[in-house]
Amino acid sequence: VTLLGAPAQARSHGVYALIERRLGHYGASGVRTLSGFARAGLADGDTTDFRGSWSAGLLLDKVFTLRPDSQASVGMHSGCLSDKARATMRDAGTSPKKCETTAEVTYADRLLPFMTLQPDIQYVFGPGADRSASDVLIVGARLTISD
Repeated sequence: VTLLGAPAQARSHGVYALIERRLGHYGASGVRTLSGFARAGLADGDTTDFRGSWSAGLLLDKVFTLRPDSQASVGMHSGCLSDKARATMRDAGTSPKKCETTAEVTYADRLLPFMTLQPDIQYVFGPGADRSASDVLIVGARLTISD
């Protein structure tokens, strides 16, 4: 905040890395492909509430032989708060954790040539990085319509 009470202007900066790798082919005819990914990022912690995050997971395609567009994925993600964000939470009476972490399982399949359905289950440990918050189970689905 400036001396006049206006929000201070600053440029955000950080670094981000992503690694993806095919781990192998599976199944009786080797038609299924298992891939892994890992990504991480660091931010300045001044222009956003987050100082960094990481995620990692596995993706299996052609889960079912008769469903060539089927994919299943499992993964973990964590977003870590900056010291300033945690200080702001403490000032508001909240007991902050350093990070919020999520485990996710999802499946996607093309139902029609123009329609894909992707159900998703996420379990969030310490939502909002708030120590007093109960863990949360999120169940959802994404429907994609394309031409």
